[in-house]
Amino acid sequence: MKKTIVSRLMLISLFVILGAALSSCDDNEPQQDSTQKDEALDEEEYNRIKGYILNEFDEIWFSPSDDSKNIRLFAAQNEEQSHALCEGVINKEWDGNDVTISYGEYGSVSVTPSIENGVYDEISFNLKEIQPFTLFIASQEYCAKENSTSSATVDVVWWECETCLERYKNNPPEAACRICGRHKDFTRYRRVMGTEVLNDPFNGHEAVLMRKAGNGVEALYIGTTNVGAGNKTEIGKYFWWGDIVGAYSNSGFDFSENNPAIKTYNKSAWDLVEPGYFTSREDMNNLRSRFDAASFNWGGKWRMPTWKDWSWLKFNCSWTWTENYESSGVKGYIVKSNETEGEIFLPAAGYCKGSELIYPQVLGKYWSRGSFRAGYDAGDGYKTSDILRFTPSTAYPDYSEYRCMGLSVRPVSN
Repeated sequence: MKKTIVSRLMLISLFVILGAALSSCDDNEPQQDSTQKDEALDEEEYNRIKGYILNEFDEIWFSPSDDSKNIRLFAAQNEEQSHALCEGVINKEWDGNDVTISYGEYGSVSVTPSIENGVYDEISFNLKEIQPFTLFIASQEYCAKENSTSSATVDVVWWECETCLERYKNNPPEAACRICGRHKDFTRYRRVMGTEVLNDPFNGHEAVLMRKAGNGVEALYIGTTNVGAGNKTEIGKYFWWGDIVGAYSNSGFDFSENNPAIKTYNKSAWDLVEPGYFTSREDMNNLRSRFDAASFNWGGKWRMPTWKDWSWLKFNCSWTWTENYESSGVKGYIVKSNETEGEIFLPAAGYCKGSELIYPQVLGKYWSRGSFRAGYDAGDGYKTSDILRFTPSTAYPDYSEYRCMGLSVRPVSN
């Protein structure tokens, strides 16, 4: 091992000397701006890490402990898999010691071997536009124990089609994928380990019953806060449609059609099916959980509402506009169920366009998990998705908005 390291150092030194000699041959050769180069590399690594998190750690859940709100758990099969995942995050070989990689203005990532029993390694993410958190890569037994205080969990093996991202429990299909239709000989299936929550669909979040189950209708619960908010009167984060990271209004994030990070704007039905936003072109009302901001951030059985959920709430609840909710100075609607008398508050959070916050305390715009229903009516089906829009005078449960805009998300569950 020492010989290998020495050999590599000698080879690197040789390249450095050779490079210096070649550069000195022509003093007039234009030099690349190293600052611009470093910034470009930082941004490239930042975007790679975000993609790596989504692809490799898609079965993450929160630790339920009150003192571990920024701890997330991922179940690894063994220590070797944990080590490989750490190397994948930092994009280099890891010797097992503490290491921190800085990406300039885009933040940093730290990797360290864990001293906690049952946890292999810890990765601390402190990245731009993402709430800082530490990921514990741990054994299945540790993760099950941590979650036992709030829910019962079972181990699950999923097989994921790499073409369309459709998942199959326990075994891949015998022949063709039911979504993309590709035969097993022409698409690969990735094995994904995870758990399913059995007893606590709310994953520790407060839920209000707005509709009782019965007569073929499921119960409808709604969360008491927006995603990214700490209490009922906080605004929370803003999301483009299909975004699971979100950004606060003062982050400077560009919610516009010109931002290449926004992947769903100006996309046809088929364009959204192929990368996995929907399972089929016939089902455009059920955004898949990996692209659902409520499902990803709150876990359990939380999801973004459908336009039917918003419609039910509109016509089966009383909507009362308030200028000063609970003396907080925040404007919005108090929504009270006629059936259960359950009550929630929807802040008038406005929305983000470009990097500006538009009409805060004047109106509210909340995403639905469906697309095209309102968009097709407006002739803008390639650009819009369904939303709830409200002003002090009324609420519209079947409105639409451009998917590049930054809107609020309020989770619901059945």
